[in-house]
Amino acid sequence: MSSSGFGPENEAPTRSEMSAIERLRSLSNEVERGRSALGRLPRVLTDATDQALQELGRGVPNVAIVAVGGYGRRQQCLHSDIDVLILYRGGIPDVAPILYPLWDAKFKVGHAVRTVKECTIAGRENVQTLTGLLDARLVTGDIDLFRLLVREVRGLVASMGAGLRAELAAEELAAIEAEPYGSLTPDVKTSRGHLRSLQRVHWERRRQSLSGSGTLRESADERAARVHLLAVRNALHHVADRPQDRLEVDLREPVARQLEMTVPELMHSLRETVAVVEDASLSAFESEFERRADPVAEAGRRIFWAMRRRSSLAEGSDVLATAVAGLSSPGLAALHRAGDAKPATWTPADVDRLFQIVAGGNAGRRVWNALWRSGWLRRELPEWEAVVGAPQLAAIHAHPVDGHLFRTVDEVLALVDSNDVARRSAIDALGGPELPVWAALFHDIGKGRPGDHSEVGAELVATIGERLNLPGARLLEQAVRHHLLLPEVATRRDLEDPDVISSVVDAVGDPQLLRLLYVISAADGIATGTGSWTPWRADLVDRLFRRVAERMGTDGHAISEESAHSDLAVRLELERDVVSSHVSGMPDGYLLRYSDEAIALHAQLAADSLSPGEVRHGMLAGGELVTAIVVSRDVRGLAAHIAGACAQASLSILEGRFEHRTDGVAIDTFVVADARGASVGPARLERAFSNLSGPLVPPSGALTAVSVRALDGGRIVEVRGDDQPGFLADVCAALAELGHDIDLAKLDTRAGRVVDVFYVDPPLQSGEALIGLLGSADH
Repeated sequence: MSSSGFGPENEAPTRSEMSAIERLRSLSNEVERGRSALGRLPRVLTDATDQALQELGRGVPNVAIVAVGGYGRRQQCLHSDIDVLILYRGGIPDVAPILYPLWDAKFKVGHAVRTVKECTIAGRENVQTLTGLLDARLVTGDIDLFRLLVREVRGLVASMGAGLRAELAAEELAAIEAEPYGSLTPDVKTSRGHLRSLQRVHWERRRQSLSGSGTLRESADERAARVHLLAVRNALHHVADRPQDRLEVDLREPVARQLEMTVPELMHSLRETVAVVEDASLSAFESEFERRADPVAEAGRRIFWAMRRRSSLAEGSDVLATAVAGLSSPGLAALHRAGDAKPATWTPADVDRLFQIVAGGNAGRRVWNALWRSGWLRRELPEWEAVVGAPQLAAIHAHPVDGHLFRTVDEVLALVDSNDVARRSAIDALGGPELPVWAALFHDIGKGRPGDHSEVGAELVATIGERLNLPGARLLEQAVRHHLLLPEVATRRDLEDPDVISSVVDAVGDPQLLRLLYVISAADGIATGTGSWTPWRADLVDRLFRRVAERMGTDGHAISEESAHSDLAVRLELERDVVSSHVSGMPDGYLLRYSDEAIALHAQLAADSLSPGEVRHGMLAGGELVTAIVVSRDVRGLAAHIAGACAQASLSILEGRFEHRTDGVAIDTFVVADARGASVGPARLERAFSNLSGPLVPPSGALTAVSVRALDGGRIVEVRGDDQPGFLADVCAALAELGHDIDLAKLDTRAGRVVDVFYVDPPLQSGEALIGLLGSADH
């Protein structure tokens, strides 16, 4: 016997035999793939919902069932609320026959039961209620009651004057300011330039229509953008099987498949759609936007006009001249046919104008996007195509590639007026912000293509520089090739090693290139977002820059250990015998690795003999970053003990240097920070290091996605993996178990991934044994 429940013939009912609610439910379960099908789905769902409510509303007298919100706009999505207003006159109606069947079928219904007067009162008090009423559409019931509502809403809108327009514009500006460079994980409903932005334009259009001043029309591009965003939203809802509107990283691939697109195609299409939506928003609220100054754009223009001019601005491309005028008057209609203009000859005046656009903040980006969509910029700068909306592979990034490039430009301009004296001086020495701005715009231009993006980008910039006649093109090419050099060396190599400094000197060669890289490293780090440019990271890059600059300025002569030893006891204000005894037992290069202040504290803490298990500690500075020193007898796995103690105390170790004196004393100097950003003081260190004795805890073997690289003949070990509690302690314990001492550890954790570098002795011959002790490999 069949248990299907479809009836005595065991056959499923045909669609014509289903109730309207059953048909609506079936549509939610039978979702076709492809952009076209998903773009049509909102209208199909809306029609089916209308039919269900028309069935349910029969027999309920003196009411009008009105669709509002997205349902009223016929933009119903798979997991959208069904927003319904039940209008009535006279006594409050029994709406249970309308609502309960929908609830029983697991539909989420947003409903209100009101008189027309109550609607106008609510609309006057709350702009969200009013915009919902602007989308009111009669589904079934009393048409005269609905017409009365429309008249009252028209009167309410008229009485508000331009107040509603101002509120809508303010909301749109807030969305722009919240995501000025776009998001790698946009919310297709509320993010800048997505569905809510289109809805604000629609509400302004409705406001104009109801007040009799309608001049705003929906363009074909705007309609296409709306259909595409609704298709993406339906794909998200289907893949997540819930009202999911944010395109999280792990949802990109299944959503793209549902749309029959690749992930790059999906992200590129969203970026192009956002540009269309922002054009529509600008057309709707231009006068309101003009009242708000763009500080970045103003700074960019001030900087530009303060620069020494190379040519008359009367020369060059008419398109670029019109585009520059659009910076102060945001109307972009004149640029829509720019693609029909003849190619630019790229005179110095043209380059200057393009610089103004690039440095023009949000207004500049609107102009840039208009030039891109017109086809003019696609022709003049085809290399930009691959980065438009391109997703970032590294999770540390907050913006798609093109958004990151423009934010890097803005961060360069912010450095010009910042308190960062060193980088301001570097910008001055480069002749102003022009070279750093071009380097910022193009430093990741190689992304979205196969190969090392730095090398690919350098080749692209060589071509771009020649075609556009960019100033300092050769320097820009090298800046793109080496833009990661300073931060990577600073965070992963021993800055006290003369060979490390020499390698950077050899790679850079030119003091001007060093200055350019120094500026870009900070702007790039800040623009990455997600806490990538920390005070510690900035300090490391600063130290590396100073050492390389000094080496370049002294013809390669480094400070000798003999000169560092001269008058050391006098400088440290310690007894000569104490200093001599301490220093004589330390390894070569010790005096060059530490400041006088650190050496003095080392000598003081290690002056008297240590009893078994005794631990002494001190600190050089308190606050956000602390240099802590631990002195004890040298025992196997001491680094793992210290790492475990810090993890228990919620202290993050950023760098550790482990010295071994010939008399068996271990002197460990490391930089720590509170894991939650609080300050660190002596009492905190006392609690952390009160007990470092006891047996070495073996590695847990539970680390995930671990990879190991042995560099410099195994002297340097790079360990990567997913961030989790005890990561550093496990690695230190595993190295100890394999018989390796750690001389230096440099630790970097960002966006849930760890990149830790260890200088070990003896060298590590193979990473397989280390991975075996730590956990699962990263494939």
